[in-house]
Amino acid sequence: MNPIERVIVIFSTQIALSRKVPCSPQEISRWNAAGKVPRKRAPAVAKAALEEIPAALARGIDPDIARPVSVEALVKGFEQAAGQPYEKAAQVAANGQDYG
Repeated sequence: MNPIERVIVIFSTQIALSRKVPCSPQEISRWNAAGKVPRKRAPAVAKAALEEIPAALARGIDPDIARPVSVEALVKGFEQAAGQPYEKAAQVAANGQDYG
């Protein structure tokens, strides 16, 4: 499962994720098909996923899926995130910044 697929599962649906980011469900669908999120959107997606994890766990989602997703992992998609620790990804996402 790639990072954007995990985020969609955390939100239950592409529509729920699109409302939180915000963007169109069609845009989420394109990201899912590509297996990655555009760099400029990745911080918002990572932050939204982080905020949704407690609710996802309460709904009974698999804890292995409901773990934080880094900005870099979302951008790289199927590739391994290049050594970006979660703490940095969370800080960057919370500040609305992007890896440069």
